[in-house]
Amino acid sequence: MAFFGRTEELENLQRLANTPLAVATITGRRRIGKSRLVEEYARREKRKLIKIEGRDNAEGGDEAQLTAFADDLMRHTGLSGFSFRSWNAAFNALGDAAAGKKWIVLLDEITWLARQSGGSCLAELKVFIDRHINGSANRLIVCGSVSQWIEQYVNQSDLFVGRISRKIHLQPLPLKDCARFWSGREVSAREILKTLCVTGGVPRYLEEIDVRESAESNIQNLCFDSSGYMVQELPNLIKSSLLNARREATLERYLAILGALAEHGKTPNEIARAIGADNNENLKNNLEALKLSGFVSENPSWNLASTHLQKRNLHYRIEDPYTRFYVKYIQSHLNEIDKGLYRNKTLQQLPGWQTIRGLQFQSLVNQNMIPYITDRLGLAGVPVLRAGPYFQTQTAQRRAVQIDYLLQTEDALFLCETKFRRRIDAGVIDEVKDKIGRLEAPPGATLRKVLLYSGERAKALESSIYFDRQICIDELLR
Repeated sequence: MAFFGRTEELENLQRLANTPLAVATITGRRRIGKSRLVEEYARREKRKLIKIEGRDNAEGGDEAQLTAFADDLMRHTGLSGFSFRSWNAAFNALGDAAAGKKWIVLLDEITWLARQSGGSCLAELKVFIDRHINGSANRLIVCGSVSQWIEQYVNQSDLFVGRISRKIHLQPLPLKDCARFWSGREVSAREILKTLCVTGGVPRYLEEIDVRESAESNIQNLCFDSSGYMVQELPNLIKSSLLNARREATLERYLAILGALAEHGKTPNEIARAIGADNNENLKNNLEALKLSGFVSENPSWNLASTHLQKRNLHYRIEDPYTRFYVKYIQSHLNEIDKGLYRNKTLQQLPGWQTIRGLQFQSLVNQNMIPYITDRLGLAGVPVLRAGPYFQTQTAQRRAVQIDYLLQTEDALFLCETKFRRRIDAGVIDEVKDKIGRLEAPPGATLRKVLLYSGERAKALESSIYFDRQICIDELLR
């Protein structure tokens, strides 16, 4: 499969050549392409890649990880006879093998490699960095999907202070790179966006797309066929991304939280009520884990006059389109899917699909806002003070309002409305007028109205001067 995009991340890795301590960490949800990025980096640098991969094997303990370490080291170096009983021996052997070389060493899924070692694996990794990476021609990259664990034990650990030159967190591919999966095909922007409203910009999901088939057919094959790749994907993804989700009760709790967020964002209090739980430290930790793993986003509102964040007015939203699609349309129909009763279900037959598709489209737009859309708003080089979905709570003096996306600069508020419909009529103007009427904007603030859309606009909308900008998201696919 061809490699698309990741230009900025590759440039970040290439900058390792300019530091004597060439160590980077890469985090991000599973299927996002961490290992593939490192492989492409090694290919472009024309360096040998030594990949040591942690095994998701809770029962094997340290012994199983050390055996896998030895197997990987022998396979990638061509050396033989390795068998390790300690992490000191394992990293010493890797250091001896790398001496005088120009290798890229990848420790993949570091969580599985190290979590049962009682700290000895990471302690020996520190020594390996100091003895065999610092000042050498070798480069070390540490990857993992359990972002919360890596943040705590690697990126933020005192053990590795001053030892990590680059910290990269992989996001979904931008729309223009997603569209390259359909390269060479006469496929409409609408068809591509319909597919992305289910897969998002996750490379592994896009690799499953048959570009000869329609969006409907691909979604049926992936999500509603009992053997489809995405039918059981979310529970497996949660269990491999969140360590405590191996317990069935904890997995069900995470799924319940995501289910509560399927249709719109909620505060922690609202989530607690929806799942019948207390709004306590446990829920806070659950939401933090889901955020770090890329399932949800944390969206604080802010005071428009001072731009100060309002930490007490936090809203959580599902950020990943597939996650929302699963909890809304797959999870409750697994029995029917298993029996083949859902095989020919079309998107239009799904209850509430128009609303959910709008939320999915909004997530895609949010992920591409900076810099792809802000550049089209003429904000390149302009400091953006605050940006994100905006929630204004109701009080005795004001009404509640939700803005799809709000950008605040020193001089203006850019109020962005998203629409993904076959035909968009001028009624969207009244919708935005109502939101502005509710919004408690600072006196004298300039309000810029922006329509971010995909679909055919009614002539009255197309010719209207109400919106300062009307940006067709289809353009971001080119």
